[in-house]
Amino acid sequence: MAMQKKWQDDKMAQGMAFINDQIAKQQLDPKETERQLREQVESHYTGPGTHVGQYMEYPRFEKGRVVGIDYDGDDGSLAFWADGKFLGIVRDLEGKPLNLKGRKVMPALSVFGRNTGNSEQGTIMEVRTGLDAPARPELTEGGSWYHGGSR
Repeated sequence: MAMQKKWQDDKMAQGMAFINDQIAKQQLDPKETERQLREQVESHYTGPGTHVGQYMEYPRFEKGRVVGIDYDGDDGSLAFWADGKFLGIVRDLEGKPLNLKGRKVMPALSVFGRNTGNSEQGTIMEVRTGLDAPARPELTEGGSWYHGGSR
């Protein structure tokens, strides 16, 4: 993900709003607090890109839930299904479809498990591969599959 100066400016504006609120309450020294904020924020969103997670509005895992992971090597897209419902393609933080075309894709799963001392808690799952994915829905207005609109 490429860094964007807007993120730094937004973070600085949020910090300054907090500082101004605290100054109005006479709880902070204005110059010293702004200096500390600038020291922390000014170079935060600069430099090379970075990998970050995403917030996805996907349904929770529940007993019996069937999850599909749909990788299309022709267009380089990655999409998800849950219980036969198309959830959408994965997008970057700018809303553009993630493009994996020409990249090596390695499937990986993460499951929960722990022993609390009183009980063992864990995930039971069955993994099936090589299944044909259902047909993806047609693009909606605005060019997005994600919940019927652009994101």
